[in-house]
Amino acid sequence: MTKTKEKLAFGDFQTPLELASEVVSTIDINRYKTIIEPTCGLGNFLFVCESKRKMDTRIIGWEINPKYVEKANKSLQSISNCCDSFVKQQDFFDVDWKGFNNQIQDPLLFIGNPPWVTNTKQGKMLSKNLPEKSNFKGLNGLDAMTGKSNFDISEWMLIKIAKIISNKNSAMAFLVKTSVARKVFTYICQHNLYIGNFFIKEIDAKKHFNVNVDACLFFAQGMVKNEKNRTCKVFSSIHAKKPYKHMGIFNDVV
Repeated sequence: MTKTKEKLAFGDFQTPLELASEVVSTIDINRYKTIIEPTCGLGNFLFVCESKRKMDTRIIGWEINPKYVEKANKSLQSISNCCDSFVKQQDFFDVDWKGFNNQIQDPLLFIGNPPWVTNTKQGKMLSKNLPEKSNFKGLNGLDAMTGKSNFDISEWMLIKIAKIISNKNSAMAFLVKTSVARKVFTYICQHNLYIGNFFIKEIDAKKHFNVNVDACLFFAQGMVKNEKNRTCKVFSSIHAKKPYKHMGIFNDVV
């Protein structure tokens, strides 16, 4: 597989350090005991979190590419000697989630920039970087066998993480396509997960990643007590102070 094709297969769009820093600036990272970037690449989010943390917080990266694992660890070691900040080679789709829940200290923050590709596109490129086949949205009949079974890899990942943070004081903050953020928000509401405090902050994907797609920072906070009327605040940029609209669910439609 050529380098270009390999990058496409893994949805490999490395987050610029400047953008990672802007994202982290919107979140109080020091309220979390553990920070995990599940597809960390070169680890820019981890680097920023390490440089800004003020308390004992485990900072962990998962990355499937061994070359990136080595580079990311060198980057972290350049600013910290702590053994609780590291990157390990890990395929997100092979995580032992039952064991994970017993090993990780809450509250937990998942952060990062997951792959911006669909399962169908990766399948056509014979990529193995795919979740195990399952009807994870609970689609019925033909919907489960036709086009509606095509989904963004990041959508699958965020829904999985949403189930992890539901009913906990944990959170997620991810750079994703805006369409993915809307779908994940809809899923959370329709399945009554214990999650709230949603916001979307729009980003310029053309500037940061040289792709023509609507993209954003999507944030959601797990909650011990569920909310009946959930809305998602939408901001025009990462640094915008006031939302310009609110997104909600009506008759199962955003």
